[in-house]
Amino acid sequence: MTLTFDIPAEAFITVGMVIIAADGEATDPEFLTIGKYLETLDVFKEYDEDKIGELFEKTGDTVFQSLHKTREDITAFNNEEINIIFDACKAILDPRHFQPLFNFAVEIAHSDGLHPNEEKILNRLQEEFGIGDTSVLKFYHPGEAYVAIAIATVLADGEVTDDEFESYIKNLRQLTVFETYAENEINDFINSAKDRISDSLNRGFENLTPFTESELAILATASKVILSTQQRQESLRMATRIAESDGLSQPEENLLTYLQAEFSSEDARNRFIPIGFSHASEAFIGIGMAIIIADGDLSKNELRKLKNVCQTLDIFKEEKIGDIENVILETGKKIFAACDRHDNFDKTVPFTQIELESMIDSAKKILNPELCETVYLMAVELAYTTPITESEQTVLDCFQRRLEISHHVALMINDVVAMKHRSFIASVPPIRFNSPMEAFMALGMAVILADDKTTEVEFNTFFGGLTMSILFRGLKRNEIADMWNKTAKKILTTFKKNKGKPKPFTPEEVDSLIKGCKHILNSKLRETFFVLAVETAYVDGLSESEQILLDQLQAGLEIDTIVADKIREVIMIKHRTTLSALHFDNPSEAFVALGLAVAIADHEANPEEFEALGHYLSRLDAFPEYDELDLSDMWDDTVEKVFTAFNRSDDFDELIPFMEDEVAHLVEACNEILIPELRETAFVVGVEVAYVDGLHEKEVILLEQLQKGLKIDSEIARKIMDVVSLKYAN
Repeated sequence: MTLTFDIPAEAFITVGMVIIAADGEATDPEFLTIGKYLETLDVFKEYDEDKIGELFEKTGDTVFQSLHKTREDITAFNNEEINIIFDACKAILDPRHFQPLFNFAVEIAHSDGLHPNEEKILNRLQEEFGIGDTSVLKFYHPGEAYVAIAIATVLADGEVTDDEFESYIKNLRQLTVFETYAENEINDFINSAKDRISDSLNRGFENLTPFTESELAILATASKVILSTQQRQESLRMATRIAESDGLSQPEENLLTYLQAEFSSEDARNRFIPIGFSHASEAFIGIGMAIIIADGDLSKNELRKLKNVCQTLDIFKEEKIGDIENVILETGKKIFAACDRHDNFDKTVPFTQIELESMIDSAKKILNPELCETVYLMAVELAYTTPITESEQTVLDCFQRRLEISHHVALMINDVVAMKHRSFIASVPPIRFNSPMEAFMALGMAVILADDKTTEVEFNTFFGGLTMSILFRGLKRNEIADMWNKTAKKILTTFKKNKGKPKPFTPEEVDSLIKGCKHILNSKLRETFFVLAVETAYVDGLSESEQILLDQLQAGLEIDTIVADKIREVIMIKHRTTLSALHFDNPSEAFVALGLAVAIADHEANPEEFEALGHYLSRLDAFPEYDELDLSDMWDDTVEKVFTAFNRSDDFDELIPFMEDEVAHLVEACNEILIPELRETAFVVGVEVAYVDGLHEKEVILLEQLQKGLKIDSEIARKIMDVVSLKYAN
C-alpha cells in the first residue's frame, strides 16, 4: 500500500481523520474543532469553507482507496496504516509544519475528552515528528501540567504566603479537568504530580527556590504537548489569579509574561490580517468594537455605548472628529471588509482569534505606548458597563498581552473601573455561601418567589428535588428543612426582606446570589440546579417573571444554550398533556402557522418579523380573498387554533419556540392542505421571515426541519436560501 499527498493541507486533514477514528467513533465536537482550527493554519489560508469541504472529500477518497478502507469503516487505523500516513505526511510537509500539525491533532483529541487510543496516536506523532524534547519531563494528564504551572507561580518570588497557598489549592480544585474528582482524589493527584515533577527535575520544593530558566523551558515544552489551546489559556488565567492573590511581584509578572509568550499560537501569528487604520481614532473604534462584540451582540445599543465612551476621549477632540457615529460606521465597514465579513452591524459573531490579534497589532502600529494604555482603559470601561462576561474577559486578556500593558497597570485599571461601576449592583450587599447545598437553596428561593406568589406545589417540587439530589443524599428530611430555614434567614436578613411575606428578588439581588454561588458550584452542579429551577418554575405554569429569572440564571451560571434548551424542552414535555389534533381549513392558515413558528423560533416575537409575515402573505395568490381586516381575523383564529392544539397560552407572554415534536405536528397538518408547489411557497415565506431581522442559529435549525418535513428538494431549498440571503446581505 502506498499513499502520496499533493499538498500539505491533505496531510493535516488525514492526521485529523486518524485522531477521529482512534476511539472508533466520529463525534460532532471533533468535526467542529477541525473546522474551527483549520482557519488558523497557514496551509489553509487560500481555502474558503466550500473549498475545504471539497478538499476533505478528495483527501478522504485518496486515503481510503490507498489503504483499501471504506468511508463506513470507522475503526481505528492499524499500525501499518499509520506508518504509511506518517511517511506520506513527512514527504510533503516542511519541518516548520510539524508543530502546527501536532497542535492540530491535540485540539481534536481533546475536543470530546482524551481517549487512551488518541493519546497513543499523539505520542507516536510526537516521536515520529520530533515534537518537543520530553526526555526530561513528560505529562500524561493535563492536570499534571496545571499543577506544574501552579507550583512555578507559587515559587516565583521565593516565598509562599497563606493567601497564595489557599489560592493555589482553590484554583486547582476548580479546574475543568478535575470536575469529576472528589476532593481527596484531587489532593492525591496534586501530591503525585508534585512528586513526579520533583523526581524528573531532580529538585525538591522544601526550600521554596523558584524554577530556573531551564526548568521553566522544560515545563513549558511538556505543557504545550499535553494542553489544548483552550487549556493553555485556562492555565494562564489560573496562574494570574494565584500570582495576584497576595499582590503581584515582579518575578511573578516575569513568569506570566514568559508563559504568555510560550503559549501563544504560532499558527495564528502566521495569518496576520492588515486592517490599515489611518489614524488613532480608527484604532480606538476597532478595539472598542472588538470588546462590545465579544459577547456575541453588536446591537444599536452597543454601538451607542461605544459612541458615548468615544465622545469623552481627548483623542477624538484632538483629531477634530465631527460625526463620531459616522466614523464608527465607516471604521466598522473597513474592519469587516478586511476580515472578509459583510458590513452588517446586526451580525452577532465575535471576532476570531486571528481577526482579534490582527486588529490589535494594526492598532499598535499607530498608537504609542501611552495611547495603548488609554485604549485598554476604554476597552475595560466598555466591558464593565454591564456585568463582565467570560468572553469579554478573554478579549481583555488578549488586549493586555498584545498591547504590552504591564500587569500592574492592567490590574490598577480593572480595579478602578470595577469600583466606578459598583453602582450597577446599587446597594445590594455581597453574599457568599459556604457549601453547594446552601447555594442550591438560595437560588431556589429566588425561583419560588419569582412571580410574587409562593405556591405549595412549587415549594414541594423544589424541596422534593433537593431530597432526591445526590448533594443531599444521606441527610434526613428534618436536617434539610433546618438547613433551608437557616439559609432563608441568612438571605432575607442580608437583603432586608420581609420575613413574613418576602417580595421577589430584584435582578441586582439575583445577580448577587449568582456571584455568591458560582465559586462553590462547578459546571455540572450548575446544570443540576438549573434542571431543578426549570422544574419548579414550570410545575404550576410558567409566568413571564419566572421566564425572565430563568434567562438570568442561565446567563449568570453560564449554562450552555443548547443544554438549557434541552432541559426546558424535556420539562415542558413532562408538564403538558398529549398534543391535540390540528387541522387547517385552507392553505392560508397553514402559511400563517408556519410563519408563526419561524417568527418565535429565536425566543423573540420581533414586530419586524410579524410585519414582514403580514406583508408577504398579503401579496401571495393564496390570499386573494382577504382584505386587511379579514387577514387579521384569520391570523388570530389560526394562532388560537395552533396554541390550543399545543396546550399553550395564546397571549405571547411565554415566547417559547415550538419544540421539535410540535413542529412535526404542525408540518403534518400543513402537508394535508398544501400541494407540493404551495409547500415551496410556504418555505420561501418562512425563509424571508427568518432573515428579516438577521438569521438566528435556532431559525436555521427550524428551517432545516421545515425543509425535510415539507419535503422540499434540498437543491431548491439551498437556492431559496441563497437568493434570500443576497437580498438581506447589507
